Amino acid sequence: MSVDIFLIKFWGWLLVLSGVIVLSGPALENLVKLSENEAFSVISGYIALLMGLFTVLLTPGCGTARLIVVKILGIIALIKGISLMMFGQKIGKVFRPVFSSILIVRILLILSIIFGAWMLMGVY
Repeated sequence: MSVDIFLIKFWGWLLVLSGVIVLSGPALENLVKLSENEAFSVISGYIALLMGLFTVLLTPGCGTARLIVVKILGIIALIKGISLMMFGQKIGKVFRPVFSSILIVRILLILSIIFGAWMLMGVY
């Protein structure tokens, strides 16, 4: 299996599984509460930084639409990781009004499930 296919499968399954898990259980309310914790912000920023860095480094510059999407997801994760590690709670205060609405978060989770399924359909 090439690195390209692995990254498409990884990001597709990550979007689908995390969307289903958070959408189906009480984890959504817990996730909103956890976002206020400074230690959680630093740890999630470090994980996002590593995921974004490896994705950006391992994805080729051009390719299919799915590879371009993987590259964009990697860049977003890299920027998120850097901003969470540098600014921590300041970033959380900026986005908290948007993501405090459970309806908006559920709509975004449904879109991530659909987006992840689209990525997986091209590989399998």
